[in-house]
Amino acid sequence: MRATILRCAGRWGSAGLVLALASVPLGAEATLDLARVTAITGLLRGPDVQVVLTASKPVRPQLRDIRRDWIVLDVPGSELGIPPGTLPIAGGPIVRVRVGQFLPTVVRVVVELSHPVAAHLGPALPSATVTLGIPAGVEAVPRALPGPPPPPGRVRVTGVTVREADRELLLVVAGSGPLRYRLTDVRPDWIVLDVPGAELDARPGPIPVDRGLVRRVRLGQFRPDVVRVVVELVQPVRFRVAAPPGGGSLVVGIPAEIGGQPIVARASPTVAMVEEAKASVPAAPAPPSAPPPPSGPLPVARPQSPLAQAQAAPPRAAAPAPSREILPGQGIGPVRLGMAVKDVLALLGPQKSVDQLPNGEAVYRWFAPPANDGIGVRVTASGVVSRVWALNDADYVLRGTLRVGSTEEEVRAALGAPSRVAENTQVKTRLLYYDALGIWVSIQLDERYAFYNRVFEIGVMPPG
Repeated sequence: MRATILRCAGRWGSAGLVLALASVPLGAEATLDLARVTAITGLLRGPDVQVVLTASKPVRPQLRDIRRDWIVLDVPGSELGIPPGTLPIAGGPIVRVRVGQFLPTVVRVVVELSHPVAAHLGPALPSATVTLGIPAGVEAVPRALPGPPPPPGRVRVTGVTVREADRELLLVVAGSGPLRYRLTDVRPDWIVLDVPGAELDARPGPIPVDRGLVRRVRLGQFRPDVVRVVVELVQPVRFRVAAPPGGGSLVVGIPAEIGGQPIVARASPTVAMVEEAKASVPAAPAPPSAPPPPSGPLPVARPQSPLAQAQAAPPRAAAPAPSREILPGQGIGPVRLGMAVKDVLALLGPQKSVDQLPNGEAVYRWFAPPANDGIGVRVTASGVVSRVWALNDADYVLRGTLRVGSTEEEVRAALGAPSRVAENTQVKTRLLYYDALGIWVSIQLDERYAFYNRVFEIGVMPPG
């Protein structure tokens, strides 16, 4: 029994070892009479999704407050009688259910949710059967509980279509088989729908909608086994998600009216607005006036937080607008190397943050969590832009094809072999420098973040 305690403690860390030794005196292992957790099942009953735990004798479970979107249930005086890991339970707001031997005498069940809900636990007295009731909710419509995991192979997401129905705008996500989903809370005015166990079989990028409350829809391969659909709204609104019988699609219903009044479609940009945007782009400075490259390493980009947005590479056909073009050795959009920072502020508005560097230089950022997408610049001590970069923003385009969301292979095919490569194993990024062009490209190597194994940053510096 002592060896078992040490193995369990080793799995959960040194703190678990101290707790295990403190709770079970040496030489007393033989006196333990633990309840065995023999089954954990899920079912739909009325308005609830129920997670039912069965033990070999009465237990008194305890709820732990660890995360708002998790329900953590500890069962003291118990040992696990089923394999640890993820259980085939889903429905309503449930993303997944995990079970493990948290301590030698404590089984832990973790229910991960798409959004926080108020769950209820019963019965109050010690019982061999414990039921955790989770409201199915409105936004996350209950689905049939799945059986055993499917055989190897992923379902394909084949596209997103938009159609109008009675008082609703319906977005239909189509697949080659049954689709599961989870809602991810990124921004109040976004609906972020993740489809696990899926691969994208359609062109990634934005889908023009601009109807009612919907600004645009974006579709991308967020992770190797997760397709993400992002619906950008004009304002936060109550919506619904449904998985029709038979599977093969998901339906997002968005109101087409507010307060009983239909929502008027928004006007498209006029020719005058486009011409004004073109005129606002300053000319590139003459080469002799460009400042010398600043000393010191490039500022390290702040990667996007987990569960953040899934920017996917838009279609490559259309040429970028002048205000969104990346010009090697010159600038990005309206921001040019050699420009005074006061002029950048006049163009982009107040920065979100600024850091003063020890050598008198400064880093200005027009991005902030949770999205972390936008423009950053580094300026000299005299206030002149020496470097500019676009982070987590796929709207900026280099040479008509490369942008955030492109692959390293696409970068090398378009620009050739980099003059140098710097890989940071600590922050898990790879930087490709093209010194002669005045460009650097950053590849995300941390699978927790958006754009995993893809470009998440493109920067411009003086060539040389």
